[in-house]
Amino acid sequence: MDTVPHEQRRHVRYPVEYAGSFSAKDVHTNGIILNLSISGCRALSDVPVSGGELGVSIEVPRRQHPLEILTATVRWTRGAEFGVEFVRIEPDQQRRLRELIQENEADLALRIWQRG
Repeated sequence: MDTVPHEQRRHVRYPVEYAGSFSAKDVHTNGIILNLSISGCRALSDVPVSGGELGVSIEVPRRQHPLEILTATVRWTRGAEFGVEFVRIEPDQQRRLRELIQENEADLALRIWQRG
């Protein structure tokens, strides 16, 4: 599976650690979202994920409902780690994702500022 070089990504990915679940056809597995952008994420799952499409559910702390990505395409895999590009997401979930990215931008800026 191809690896997308960092310089070819369209959006910055922010380091996170959110619980996630991934489902495709007859497969459902849990894992951790390791980084997140408006267009995709890197994740680690309980079992290796093969290429193709899957649904992604992201449990965001202090949020009542998970963030739901209807369709994501697996772009690369390395053992149980993989990267996906978000393909189909409902407008209200897209808004929630944008808000979450903005919060992560602010958190990262604050951490950098505090380090001096």
